[in-house]
Amino acid sequence: MKMKKKFSFLLLLSFLMSCNDQDDKRELQPLPSSEIELAYPIGSGTSGDTINGLLGYGYDITGFCDTISVKGKVFESLPSGNVFFGNPGTMSPKLINGSTFMELSNKINNPNIIPESGGALTQHLKSLLKLALKSDSIDPNYAYIYYAITYFNSHRKFYYGSDNQQYLSSDFKDDVITISPKELVSKYGTHVLTEVYSGSRFEVLYRCKFDNFFYSESDLNQLFYNRMNEYIGGTPGLIIDINTNTKLSQTSEQMIYNSTGSRKKLCGVINATDYNPDDIHLDISQIFSDANIKTQLISVSIDGILPIYELISNETKKQEVKAYIEKYMTTKTFN
Repeated sequence: MKMKKKFSFLLLLSFLMSCNDQDDKRELQPLPSSEIELAYPIGSGTSGDTINGLLGYGYDITGFCDTISVKGKVFESLPSGNVFFGNPGTMSPKLINGSTFMELSNKINNPNIIPESGGALTQHLKSLLKLALKSDSIDPNYAYIYYAITYFNSHRKFYYGSDNQQYLSSDFKDDVITISPKELVSKYGTHVLTEVYSGSRFEVLYRCKFDNFFYSESDLNQLFYNRMNEYIGGTPGLIIDINTNTKLSQTSEQMIYNSTGSRKKLCGVINATDYNPDDIHLDISQIFSDANIKTQLISVSIDGILPIYELISNETKKQEVKAYIEKYMTTKTFN
C-alpha cells in the first residue's frame, strides 16, 4: 500500500514538472510580429479649385491632414496680389522623437524644428492613433518617434488682411447668420486654409514602452532605425549607421504607417518584435513612382490656418462660434 502511494506521488510530481516545463517553454516562446491593415476613411473632403487650390477653404483641424478634412469654401475669391504660388519639387525627410506624445507634439509645434507643420500635424497623428487603437485617449507611458519622407509638389499661401469680408462667399455670410455654431463647424470646419503644401508622403508613427527611464534619445532612435530596416527596408532620405542590437528594455512596439498622395493607399500597424516568422516587409517604393503619385494636401504650415470665427463681423455670433470651437477641440485631449 505504501509502495502504491509512493508511486502515485512520483507520478504526480513527474506530471507537475512536465507541466512546468511546458509553461516555461510557452513563456520562452517569443511573441511573433504581426501586421494589421487599417480602414482609412475615404469619400469626403475636396481637392479645391483650379485657381487657388485649397486656399480659402474650410478645414477641420481635429482630423487627418489631407483632403478628407477639407470643408466648404469660405472665400469666394482671393486678391491675386496677395497669393503666392510655388512649385518646390523637392523630397524631404523628417524625424522627431519624444519621451511622451506631449513632448513629440511640442517639438512638432516648434517652427525651428518643422517650419511647415504645426497643430494640423499633431491632430493628424492623434487621428492615426485613434484609427489604430480605436480610442481617443493616449497612454502617457509610451515614447514616440515620427518619421516622414515627403515629396513637395506645390506650396500656396494667402496673405490675408483687414479687407477679408469683401472676399467671403455669400453662402458663408448667410450661414453665419442663419445656422448654429455646431452646423457652421460641420459645414466649414474649425479653420480656413491660408498656407498649404501638396505632394506625396509616407509616414511612420513608432511607439514603445520601456521597463525603466534609463534610456537615451539615441537609444530610441537606434531602436527605430533597426525596426525600419527590418520591416520597411530603411529610412529613405536618412543615412543611418545601424546597430543591429534591438534588445534594450522595450515592450509593446508598434509602427503605424500611412501614405498620402498615392493612388495605392498604404495604411496599417506592425506590431514589432524580434521574432518575424511571417517575414513581414512593407514595399514603399511604389509610393513615389510616376504611375502611382496623385498629389494632394499633405501639410499645413504652423500659421497656415485662420479660425473661422475671425471672419465673423457680428461680435455676439463670433464669440458663440469661438466658444463652440474651443469646446469642440478640447473634447479630443491627449496626455
